[in-house]
Amino acid sequence: MPFGAIQTIVILLASFLMQKAKLKSVILAAFMVPVIVGLVLLYVLPRTAGNEGPLLVGYYLLAFLYGGNSRPPFFPMRV
Repeated sequence: MPFGAIQTIVILLASFLMQKAKLKSVILAAFMVPVIVGLVLLYVLPRTAGNEGPLLVGYYLLAFLYGGNSRPPFFPMRV
């Protein structure tokens, strides 16, 4: 699955959850946990052929970073 598709799914999921639940900071914190796990995987694992799968998972977990930037607006936007 392409990285952009995962970003889109994460952004839509984060926006939906933040709109339904009124605990935006808890949801933002929950979406940052996979980012930290992905960064640790990319930092710790050696770049060998045997680690391609876990490194790819770590890379895809970085898509959750964009879930934190997708909060719904507090006020309606006016054109």
